Amino acid sequence: MKSSIKFLLGSVLFLSIAFLTASGHVGKVIPFAGTLNELGFFVINGMLGIMYMIAGFSKESEEKKESIR
Repeated sequence: MKSSIKFLLGSVLFLSIAFLTASGHVGKVIPFAGTLNELGFFVINGMLGIMYMIAGFSKESEEKKESIR
C-alpha cells in the first residue's frame, strides 16, 4: 500500500508539471530553446504521470517472491 501512495504522489507531481508546462508557466522559469523542446518536456511529463498513475492503481502480485538461488 505504501508503494502505491508513492506512485500516486509522483503521478500528481508529473501531471501538475505537465499542466503548468501546457499553460505556459514553466516557460517563464525554464528558457526552452524552441516550441518542440517545450512540447517534448510536456509529453515526457504527461507520459510519466500516466504511467505512475497506472502503477499506483494496479494491484501488487500475490505470488511468492522466491530467491533466485
